[in-house]
Amino acid sequence: SASVLIGIVIGYIICYPLGMLDLKAVADASWFSMPQIFKYGVKFDIGALISFLPAYLVTTIETVGVLIAVGEASEKPLSNKEVADGVLADGVGSFIAGFFGAGPNTSFSQNVGLIPLTKIASRYVVIVAGVILGILGIFPKLSTLIAIMPNPVLGGAGIVMFGIVAASGIKTLSRVKLTNRNLLIIAVSIGLGLGITVRPEYVANLPGILQ
Repeated sequence: SASVLIGIVIGYIICYPLGMLDLKAVADASWFSMPQIFKYGVKFDIGALISFLPAYLVTTIETVGVLIAVGEASEKPLSNKEVADGVLADGVGSFIAGFFGAGPNTSFSQNVGLIPLTKIASRYVVIVAGVILGILGIFPKLSTLIAIMPNPVLGGAGIVMFGIVAASGIKTLSRVKLTNRNLLIIAVSIGLGLGITVRPEYVANLPGILQ
């Protein structure tokens, strides 16, 4: 069950003698710090609002997909009501995060891959993880120790988890009747999702806000 965590810890330790860890940030961080409400003030900018709207729509769609994948991985398919509640929880979390100067919440699909790997899908585990993250937030030295984790370590864990997410998506699609309409939806999704990521120059001539 702890294979991913063990792999990350061992990878982290190996990186130290290889000079891939810069502990200066940890030394500079304070031991204790409480979140400050509206640390960066409040400012409404119409350009920022318009540019964030598509981003929010995209992350909403992503959250719906992730919630469905969680249900698939947990062998307990979610109802439309449960998916809607999950999206609402993300929205409320993003709203509260703004008060504390943090960025909006978004679901991370690679975390879905932990469920088939660990065989654990308990909401209580997620609650405990949330408490740990809250504690890390008020002890900067601990959170910085995690923040400086080398990319190869994260990448090593990510390869397996992202792969499982992709496999879950294929499993979901295997139950879809592949009519011409559904094929077009899948094609556009893959084309926009992967195509623009791989070849960003395809949108280079669009106006900045559309890019």
